[in-house]
Amino acid sequence: MKLKRLLCTAITLTILLGSIVAAESIKPTNIETPIAMHSGLEQIAPLEYQIVVEGKTVALPKGVVPALRGKSDVLIPLRAVGEALNYDITWQPDRKAAHLEMSIASMEFPVGQSTYYRKGKLQIINLDMDYPMDDAPVLINGVTYVPAKIFEEFLNDVTVDAGNRIVTIEVRKAQLAGTTGVM
Repeated sequence: MKLKRLLCTAITLTILLGSIVAAESIKPTNIETPIAMHSGLEQIAPLEYQIVVEGKTVALPKGVVPALRGKSDVLIPLRAVGEALNYDITWQPDRKAAHLEMSIASMEFPVGQSTYYRKGKLQIINLDMDYPMDDAPVLINGVTYVPAKIFEEFLNDVTVDAGNRIVTIEVRKAQLAGTTGVM
């Protein structure tokens, strides 16, 4: 009788534990759950933010998280935001870096390095500069995320409204026209 009770208890526990493991594996991902980074050394939490460029909400591809919580800034998807600003974005696999190209400058975003490199294109003013930032670019599922504030270096106004969960980017058209002579 004791053997039968022990066997029933063991079977019940096995079924119960199997159900818990199965339930955990199909549980939907919570947007506040930290994502382990490519380096495995740090974690960054996804954020449900809306990204607005020039008054229009940026449409993100399915599965792309709109923003990540960095050390000191909100990180946003470089390609989606850059293309909304009419910048050319390319990936440099040999350097593991994203490259942004616009009319007056370009910038390289090496994944995992907290210094960004801007190279100017104007002859009359040197726009070459290194930008040390608290948050290095991160690569998650093929998407490069960069600090929202880095877009200020391309003559944009950037506002991160944490209360309303909105990142707004507006081009400084007057300043850009004065710098390049065209608009």
